[in-house]
Amino acid sequence: MSSEDDTRKAGAATNVTSGGNSAFTNFNNQFSHVTDLNERRRLALAEIDRAPFGWYHVRACVVAGVGFFTDSYDIFTASMLTIMLGIVYWPGVGKMPANSDTAIKLATSAGTVVGQLGFGILADIVGRKRMYGLELMIIIFASLAQALTASGPGVNIVGLIIFWRVIMGVGIGGDYPLSSIITSEFATTKWRGAMMGSVFAMQGFGQLGAALVMLFVTLGFKKSLESAKDVAHCSGVCRVAVDKMWRTLIGCGVIPACIALYCTSQFGFTAAFAVLTDLP
Repeated sequence: MSSEDDTRKAGAATNVTSGGNSAFTNFNNQFSHVTDLNERRRLALAEIDRAPFGWYHVRACVVAGVGFFTDSYDIFTASMLTIMLGIVYWPGVGKMPANSDTAIKLATSAGTVVGQLGFGILADIVGRKRMYGLELMIIIFASLAQALTASGPGVNIVGLIIFWRVIMGVGIGGDYPLSSIITSEFATTKWRGAMMGSVFAMQGFGQLGAALVMLFVTLGFKKSLESAKDVAHCSGVCRVAVDKMWRTLIGCGVIPACIALYCTSQFGFTAAFAVLTDLP
């Protein structure tokens, strides 16, 4: 029997300190009797890598995947959003100016850059558990704010939408590094590529989800929309219907975000992060 196997058995016999949860075993504590820090980390990381593929790996993929689904949904609704805003707020024309259209579509990307940098750095400093979920709260709040936004004598609808989409972009940007690194740190070397690929593949389903929601919303207001000859002459019940449609489309993005937020509350620190930071 190898000395490493002896060490692992000895570690299992020692008293395990508090830490870990249903998502992972705190392997760091199993080797707490090893005085050399680097050796303890090496043994713990090796043990993590030996773990067979299990339900907690699947759960990590599902939770991170729902986050990526939400991100993609919120980003790619912008093209449909600007079309409907043009119909509602530019009557007689049915189309918003090109500069306003471009600004709304780019607003999310601007916030995403800030979110990626900010959340990525903070996740390394204060831990994944403390940051994971905060970005989803930002997405939920900003999505609801967009859906309830309206223009007035002193405010412009384009400016308000841009503001809230930048805020939402910060949350989306925060979810990219957090979901990615959490999936990676839960994965073994053997399954890491497959797990990461499955999580990122949810972006395509997010785009599909946005298109399907738009399709069903359009079908729901079909009769009201048919009352107008074209987008430039969409007024009365048609205009009210389109106004409800874009709010419904944006508001539906809250549903997967809430599901992901609940699931993230069930996670602790990832095993690898706990090992490398010596969390109890």
